[in-house]
Parts: sequence; C-alpha cells; structure tokens
Amino acid sequence: MNIKRINALLTELMNICREIEGSVLVSSDGQLLTEAIGIDNQTGQLLAGTFLHLMQNTCQEFDDSEIESISLKGQDGYVIFTSCYSEVFLLIKASHKVSVGFLKREIELMSKKLQTEFQETSSSVFSSYRSTAPELLNSSTKTGSSKFNRNERSIQTTSIRYRGLFKS
Repeated sequence: MNIKRINALLTELMNICREIEGSVLVSSDGQLLTEAIGIDNQTGQLLAGTFLHLMQNTCQEFDDSEIESISLKGQDGYVIFTSCYSEVFLLIKASHKVSVGFLKREIELMSKKLQTEFQETSSSVFSSYRSTAPELLNSSTKTGSSKFNRNERSIQTTSIRYRGLFKS
C-alpha cells in the first residue's frame, strides 16, 4: 500500500469538497492506516472503535451479514464511516453545510479510487489487521459511558445500511 498515494487521495477529496473537515482510513481492528487529516489520532481511533463496535453489535442483533456505512448527523455536521475495501474503512467528518447527496457521491467516488489503489497492491498487507472483535477501549481504561445523557448530545439521526460485512 502506497501511503503517500493514499494520503494524496484523501487530501484530494478534502480539496474537492471543502465541507469535509477530516478523513482517515481505518483497519477492521480500529487502527489508523493513514495519516489522520483534520482529525486528531485519538479522536480517529475512538470514532473508529465506536463505529466498528456498533457495526458488529448491529450485525449480531439483526443477524445480518454486512454493513456498508454508518452516518451520524449532529448540529455541527456529519461523521460517516464506510467500507471501502476488505477490512478497510473510510472515516469522514463533514460540516453541516455540505449537500448530503454531493458528499455521498464524493465518498462513493473516493471509495472506488481507493479500491483501485488497494487492488494494485498486495492484499497481504491487510491480513495483519484481521481481528475477531474490535476493542472500543483498552481493558485498563475506565469510561464514563454510564453517565451518558442523550439529551446533552446533538446527535439527531443515525442511518445504517446493510450490505455484507462482519458476518458473525
């Protein structure tokens, strides 16, 4: 995998759609595969772990085989987590000012470019990232998730589309 080429593609995406505030590629075990652009590494890993955990639990709950994408919309914008290659996901943070149709189209086009880039390289690069259960947090880390108050959060909608990933 040519990291410089992948980072150039992600930068190109952000230049095409100025409302995209951040992007990063993530493995199926929540590890950042590329330089996080516009998103700090800790936030990128936390979001990736959260989305992977949600994908896995949703697949188990609904006995479905694949999830293509998860989109969250808040007052400040969107966070989109989408599959772009076997065990590789694209995490996008975008402004609330973006046209959703345009954003989805650009993400779809970028996914195709990334797939082409990955197919040109050996798929063995990704075999080391295989994981049976993604971890949201290290076992030694305490979380205040029990204090989560939905009314204090600005999340308005969650959209999940299924397409064949994470068969349990």
